[in-house]
Amino acid sequence: KKSFGYKDPEKTMPINNDTLFALASTSKPIISTAMSLLVSQGKIDFNDKVKLTFLKSSMSLANFLSHTTGYKVTGNSQIESGNNKARLINFIQQRNQECKPGKCYKYSNLMYSFVDDVLKTKGYSIKKAIEVLNEKIGTTDITLLPMAQESNFANQYSRNGKLLAFPSNYQKSVPAAAGVFASINSMAEFLKLAMGTKPEILHDQVLSKIFTPTVENKDIF
Repeated sequence: KKSFGYKDPEKTMPINNDTLFALASTSKPIISTAMSLLVSQGKIDFNDKVKLTFLKSSMSLANFLSHTTGYKVTGNSQIESGNNKARLINFIQQRNQECKPGKCYKYSNLMYSFVDDVLKTKGYSIKKAIEVLNEKIGTTDITLLPMAQESNFANQYSRNGKLLAFPSNYQKSVPAAAGVFASINSMAEFLKLAMGTKPEILHDQVLSKIFTPTVENKDIF
């Protein structure tokens, strides 16, 4: 484990093992695994059906986590346009569900982000799931917004050194899908958990479940 580089293009602030990075879509396996800890504890179940008021039908937590909700929409253009969650929900209410949940695949930042709404019907949240994850793997810096100004955080820059807007619309509007921050220290501990070295924390059968494909992904074609 080794950190390198700088937090600024002027190369005045070195990155260290505690520096937080925006994980973008790598947020999804973090959130999925954090929720799996709640499954291991018997607090939620992947197969429990939930009916969110703004969606056309009931579906399971597994449908959201595996991009098999039946809605064939990424939501990316709506997110990048700066729409808040209320507007994103209004957008999805106008869409048709193109297949039954579990029967077709479409990678979707928008639909994945609703795992937070599903958790809230069970009395939890993605924030609570991350708290459980941090506690179980002995870290403190897997986190969401807000980010304290004095945080040891690596700002995002373009290739030509231009500072990018922070926070991004993804981090603000769909945090479960693309809003997690973490350091190399916490990611190393997360990797140990995801590789199955801590069965006393994350049961083998639950870990096997989250690594088992549920439907063929034909996006590559």
